[in-house]
Amino acid sequence: MEDFSKNKKIAMASAVIALVACFMPFVSFMGLSVTVMGVIEHAAEALFFPATAVIAMFFLYKNNFKIARISFLVTLLVIIYYSFLKDGAPADKIFDVAGIGFYLILLSSISGVLFSKE
Repeated sequence: MEDFSKNKKIAMASAVIALVACFMPFVSFMGLSVTVMGVIEHAAEALFFPATAVIAMFFLYKNNFKIARISFLVTLLVIIYYSFLKDGAPADKIFDVAGIGFYLILLSSISGVLFSKE
């Protein structure tokens, strides 16, 4: 069994949490909840979140921390872009409609960037 460092354990847990968060409510509005996995048939770019979580887990396991950190960073940048910068983005109202999945992916990508190091 391989001995994982403290940083690697936290980064791996962040990737697992990001993957699990894809099955939790990402947006909740007026009693209606939408998950990332439920949106994939209508918006293929939503497949990006579980894919980057799996990529991060793979490269963390292979001790390639640079690629894992890039994977977490790209996830964070996509969330920022779609939430605040894209035309028609909800920006100021995103935290009113965001579900637990949104917050978990956001926090896990931040912690993944911080702890993806040897």
